[in-house]
Amino acid sequence: MTTDVILEAVSPDHPDAEALMAMLDAEVDAVYQGTTDGTGALSPEQKSAFDGLFLIARRDGVPVACGGFLVLDDSTCELRRIYAKPEARGSGVARALVAALELAAAERGASLIRLETGNRQARAIAFYESLGYTRIPPYGEHVGKWWAVCFEKCLPPNPLH
Repeated sequence: MTTDVILEAVSPDHPDAEALMAMLDAEVDAVYQGTTDGTGALSPEQKSAFDGLFLIARRDGVPVACGGFLVLDDSTCELRRIYAKPEARGSGVARALVAALELAAAERGASLIRLETGNRQARAIAFYESLGYTRIPPYGEHVGKWWAVCFEKCLPPNPLH
């Protein structure tokens, strides 16, 4: 149940965002054990020039999930750094987070939202498929990465128009 979850827009370098993304990086490192060229972490430059929206989900004031989207072009956004603490998984908090990000992306005029996850992250793959995302070939920075599993989803027309 997500009724007690508050979504807060923050900078990706907010301390709570940093802490949640560090947990994500640790999980990804454990799964891939150094066999990839990184965890998908946002560089300091990407954080300072972040063009999109980054949210933290709080339950009873405690940060339990995070994620954001980057604007890729006039019609496309990319979900980045979607993470829920293990104790929050299955509670609907990640669904609420992604739904809020999709709505915000559509409000900005995006008609398509993409993402990349890893081929060893079966739970994430099933999660995105359950949200209506379909697999696509790797795109952009994900091309040529053996572990990259990419998805996209068409967004409804801008609800503000």
